[in-house]
Amino acid sequence: MALAVNGLAAVLFLAGAVGFWLEAGRTGRAEHQLLATLGILFGLAELMFLFSAPWEREWWTWHFVRFAAYVLALTYVSHGYVMMVNDTRKALADTKRSGRRLAAEYAVTRILAESATIKDAVNGVLRVVGENLDWELGMFWEMEKQNQRLRFVDLWHAPDVEADEFIKDSKDRTFTRGEGLVGRVWATGKSMWIPDVCADPGFRRADMAARAGLHGAFAFPVSKGERLYGVIDCFTRTRREPDRDVLEMLADLGIKVGVFVDRKRTEQELRETEARLVEEERLAEVARVLGDIGHDLKNLLMPITGGAELLEAELSECFGTLPETTAAAIKPARERTHELTEMIKQNSRRINDRVKEIADSVKGLTRPPQFAPCRLADVVSNVYQTLRILADEQHVVLRAEGLDSLPVIRADESRLFNAIYNLVNNAIPEVPSGGSVTVRGRLDESGKQATLYMGCYGIGVTRVVAAAIEQNHDARGIIWPDAIAPFQVVVVPINAPKSPRVRETAERLYNDLIAAGVDALLDDRDERPGVKFADSELIGIPHRVVVGDRGLEKGVLEYRHRRAEAAEEFADADALAFVRGKLAG
Repeated sequence: MALAVNGLAAVLFLAGAVGFWLEAGRTGRAEHQLLATLGILFGLAELMFLFSAPWEREWWTWHFVRFAAYVLALTYVSHGYVMMVNDTRKALADTKRSGRRLAAEYAVTRILAESATIKDAVNGVLRVVGENLDWELGMFWEMEKQNQRLRFVDLWHAPDVEADEFIKDSKDRTFTRGEGLVGRVWATGKSMWIPDVCADPGFRRADMAARAGLHGAFAFPVSKGERLYGVIDCFTRTRREPDRDVLEMLADLGIKVGVFVDRKRTEQELRETEARLVEEERLAEVARVLGDIGHDLKNLLMPITGGAELLEAELSECFGTLPETTAAAIKPARERTHELTEMIKQNSRRINDRVKEIADSVKGLTRPPQFAPCRLADVVSNVYQTLRILADEQHVVLRAEGLDSLPVIRADESRLFNAIYNLVNNAIPEVPSGGSVTVRGRLDESGKQATLYMGCYGIGVTRVVAAAIEQNHDARGIIWPDAIAPFQVVVVPINAPKSPRVRETAERLYNDLIAAGVDALLDDRDERPGVKFADSELIGIPHRVVVGDRGLEKGVLEYRHRRAEAAEEFADADALAFVRGKLAG
């Protein structure tokens, strides 16, 4: 009976082992191999007991066979266990990677939903891809429509990455279609993976990548449909084999970023179109007013021109009837009146020509330059004749030097007259009484190029600026008085790219100041606070407002005058009133 039970058990164990082994061959799963091996082990054990009882003299032989079976079975068990553990580890790693990929996709979606600008979105996407997928350096290359090149825009890197040379070289580079890794992605429109860029002959920055210790790399397009907006490439310091799942995920991210960029650019184009329409409407109104003014000026000039001609004729007639002694006595006055009437007629003609130009501009016409031979000495003489009365009233002498020796030139005499007239007319009020305005001409050594110089004495803007800086500066830079400061207030956000609250508060205060008529500057550069403070002090902006997370947690902002040694805090809610009070005080 015992022998029958042992035989039946052996058959069942061996039959089960055959079944599990066939299943393991079909599925390749480690647990089926393990169960098959256990079936063989227990089946052989039962056979050993079955055949060892009748032949006790051969007990050692059968038990040696039993021992060998145990060793073989344990080998199979160990192999199956190792395979099962490896498969389990692989499954856990795949699950972990899948979780990080899902986290990366969620983070990118959130960044695209919250970002106000393309630069903020791209920087956030680079950071998320690097931190969640274990890449240490990422760059964004933007497509230039006009030049058809990929140009560096922004980057992110892990804190422990030292690749300054590689980064500097990348910032100075551009890529054409099919050139380098990003150029190949542009040409194919698909993501690409390079296990080791140092060994890739098509990677242009291989030498610098090797010096920076960068090896593995991938790149994917940022696009919407057939329209490419840019390429993102990432690097790591380890050699990494391609991962199809990662490439597919990155291709999807590239489409999401491309849709975001397309939407932002469409919004920008709409804003520009609206601004252009408003500008065109404003220009249309200006054109209408200019047309009316030109028409009125033309009507007003007609009696002036006719009156000047009539006055000249009447004066000539009256002067001709005077006795010789009387005519000789008033001859200087007569010459003066003749000069004045001629000036009125000439300037009336010039004004009429300018009015015609205004009318042509309103009609969308532009008069081309009328080049003809002219003498610079005659043009300057006509300008001086027109402005002589103004100069005499200001006690300013008008001089010309070296103009008679200049050759005849080809120029638009009307426009040349207007240019010199504007210069001299603007100079006369600035010259102190007893001063002079001089126009000097000179030929170069070849005798082919004539140069005009104009000199005058006056205070001028540059002297005012120099004097103000001389009286208002310290070791850190300029200290502008409020009245002549290029900007009255500078708003300095701290760590704005990483803190939406800081960015929103700084932009709100800046917009409030602009709306209140305050000349304000928003320093939204991605720089350290010390750099921003030093630059604002060097420029000399009188009032500085600092917006930071620590202050906002307490509901306060920081204010400091350029001359003050210490800063003071004030309530965020009263920011506009506080700053306006400082400006008034």
